[in-house]
Amino acid sequence: MNKTIFQLAYRQVKVHKSQYLFMCVFIFVMTLAFHTYIIGTQSYYQMHKAYNEKYYGSWYIKYNFQNGEEFDLLKEEIADKQNIKYHFMYMLGQTDDGFDIGFGDEGFYDFCAITLKEGHFPSQNHEIVVSDQLPYQINDLVEVDILGTSQKMKVVGIVHNSQNIFCDIYTSPQDNYLEVNMYCDSLYYSPQKLVDNDSYYIEENANIYGYNHNEIWNDFHTISANLGVFLQAGLLIAVSLIALTTTLLKRRVKEFALLKGIGMTTKQLFLMEMYEIALCSVLSILLATLLAPLFSYLIVYYISLSQECFIYDINLFM
Repeated sequence: MNKTIFQLAYRQVKVHKSQYLFMCVFIFVMTLAFHTYIIGTQSYYQMHKAYNEKYYGSWYIKYNFQNGEEFDLLKEEIADKQNIKYHFMYMLGQTDDGFDIGFGDEGFYDFCAITLKEGHFPSQNHEIVVSDQLPYQINDLVEVDILGTSQKMKVVGIVHNSQNIFCDIYTSPQDNYLEVNMYCDSLYYSPQKLVDNDSYYIEENANIYGYNHNEIWNDFHTISANLGVFLQAGLLIAVSLIALTTTLLKRRVKEFALLKGIGMTTKQLFLMEMYEIALCSVLSILLATLLAPLFSYLIVYYISLSQECFIYDINLFM
């Protein structure tokens, strides 16, 4: 019986194709827009992230420590238990002109996008590199006070700081330091359990161009955002379908009366109408889903022209 009703519904769709065509186009456009939005936003996010990490560093959050023992405790803790990347900048003080002096650990400069423009990084104790914002050139001698000891140091390199929160002068690694800044690529959630709050402070989102690399948090945020868009699109489609169906049913009152006259029940008429809507919806959604990757690809490619890279993320379900 259901097969007969489905065949009847198929014939009715062809009979009323002009009315159902509008319904199909509407569902097609809404579905195409939804998939294109999901693919486009995910791809743009990845391109923007790659661009920012190239020019502003991969770090996301900054911690500052002044107590060496508690800093070592936290360093050991995150190294053993946290799946995050981190690097350290050790502060040595300031010059008389107010320029910050420090040095980074191995990998710090790449992690924070501090790029060498000229020369090389310090390899000896009397060598320094300076920011390109300072009025120094290669081979200049600069008097630097490091932990109370004043000495002349040779400029062997010029660097470009990705942001103005980093040091102005970088030395080779020293045995002692005043305080430590730790830069992480994702939010570390439990330093309060390990160290005294008075001995450190945290600057959340200190990198205004940074991205949290915590995959669980990112997945949750992405799914939540996409779910919100899906619910809004679904609600709009549902309300529109109800309005369109109501209008169509009013035009077919005589037809339904005739069908009831030849023996169809109200339940069967309702089932036939649901089949009609399902036929239009499934075909429109399927076609839009197949065409969305091509349509979104063109949009993402156009966006990529301003991002210096092209990343196409076609995951429709995240």
